[in-house]
Amino acid sequence: MPAFFALISALSFGASDYVGGKLSRTQDASKVTATSQILAFLVYIMLALVVPGKFMWVALFFGFLSGISSAIGLNFFYAALAQGVVGVVAPVTALLTASIPAVWSIFIKGEKVTPLFLAGAVLAAGAIAVLALPSRKGKTIEEEYEQIEENIVHMTTRAWLLTLSGGIVLSFSLIGLSQTSSSSGCWPLIGVGLAAVLCSAIFAYLKTGQIFLSQDHRSPIIFMVICMALAYVAQLYAARSGALAVASVIGALYPIPTIILARVFDHEKMSANQTIGAFCALISIALIALS
Repeated sequence: MPAFFALISALSFGASDYVGGKLSRTQDASKVTATSQILAFLVYIMLALVVPGKFMWVALFFGFLSGISSAIGLNFFYAALAQGVVGVVAPVTALLTASIPAVWSIFIKGEKVTPLFLAGAVLAAGAIAVLALPSRKGKTIEEEYEQIEENIVHMTTRAWLLTLSGGIVLSFSLIGLSQTSSSSGCWPLIGVGLAAVLCSAIFAYLKTGQIFLSQDHRSPIIFMVICMALAYVAQLYAARSGALAVASVIGALYPIPTIILARVFDHEKMSANQTIGAFCALISIALIALS
């Protein structure tokens, strides 16, 4: 079940990112984020009231901690993208986000892992790294390695600090959810949603003087909100399933559905790296699920 919930979370986050990315091409990204987070918060309230669960202040606290970690971590991540090289920032952040909760679960919580899980985790890490590599476009392997080395050299100390900070802080989002009790139902999502709404609404207002998108974009926003709510619910249940290592590794593969959706609906050509990364990701999911 942890692998199933984590996979649903990754697929839903990927679909939400795809729609949000397309919408942000014509609309201000901060308003897209704020509108979707506010509407998703309303969904979390309904889920908390409908899904059986006991109201607990500690659940709201850890949910809020998770939401704040996600908001702050994303700010670090975006700042790192502006300061550094995408091909370095993206995979390092993703690997930290996947590995720190797994290490926490294994060495702090004592979660046992199997050789199949380790093989799947290594393959998933490789998939994340390969996805971030630039398209080869006729380059030899030697030229590609030289490009990677050049990208690393061009990373400033500030960019490295922002990248590492982003990955570390983002990882506590999943750890925070894992500290909530299963008897609290969906109440932790109230904390998550409250943190997300506060951060996104304030940022959107300071940037544009507005918070909401116009109703002309109702359909994509509704789809985005449904995907986002499903993603967070699945992530919550995956995080506190007792297999945080599984949840963190599979959950980090969310870029895969975004790439596939862009290929299907926008006819974007998948590079060789993306194809290899997607293939490795599918194998890693199978190995982890079997473990």
